[in-house]
Amino acid sequence: YNILNFIDPKSKEAVVKEWERFKREGGDRARFNFVFRGPVSGRKRYLELNAKGNFLPGLHLAIVRDVTERTEFEEKLQIINYDLKKFELAVENAYSHVIITDPDGTILYANKAAEIITGYSREEILGKKPSLWGKQMDLEFYKNLWRTIKEEKKTFGGEVKNKRKQGELYFADIHVSPV
Repeated sequence: YNILNFIDPKSKEAVVKEWERFKREGGDRARFNFVFRGPVSGRKRYLELNAKGNFLPGLHLAIVRDVTERTEFEEKLQIINYDLKKFELAVENAYSHVIITDPDGTILYANKAAEIITGYSREEILGKKPSLWGKQMDLEFYKNLWRTIKEEKKTFGGEVKNKRKQGELYFADIHVSPV
């Protein structure tokens, strides 16, 4: 078999050019990645070639390593990161007040609308609890909220009275979901 027959056409020209450059320039080391199709299975594999020039007089040493799992994982990670970025933009620019807390209610994230609606800056909000602007409802309301999200693991919905930083009271429809 001639290994070049199994290198993916999209990679072949670059591999040949890089290998020829390495041999011609006599560099100490070369490293490049390419796509290979198995001669029997035809399965696509991602390979990494590491070469050392003049390993022995006039000879080059090349070690090829299968990096398919790593490459496929990195590709999936890029897709996930892209999707997360879209989600982040949507939440950050939503007109609704969105916060994310840890299981004990400490605020880990607050969007722009949370700042606008409550009057507190993000710096004042992060690390605090929603009681910063809350605590305007009776104790039974909060017991029901926590029982619903912590024990029953269900979404809690209702209307709540809150207090802006400047002291003005306002009502908000809330939806609290355990994640």
